[in-house]
Amino acid sequence: MNYTKKFDFRSQLKDMTLEELKSFREKHIDYMLDFAGMDDKEASKHSRYVGYIDMAIEKKQPKTKQQRKRSR
Repeated sequence: MNYTKKFDFRSQLKDMTLEELKSFREKHIDYMLDFAGMDDKEASKHSRYVGYIDMAIEKKQPKTKQQRKRSR
């Protein structure tokens, strides 16, 4: 049997820089809007990708002083 590796969108985000992530986010927002109303399943997929990218951006951005105080 031939097994294929499942595509893991989130794993590819780990190696991207903050600027690459922001650009990638904009690209997927455009995709999401392009599919809105025509193919809701595809639009939903890109919406989910934007959420994953947002989480990756949050992890890569340096914390502000106020955020550091909250985490204490």
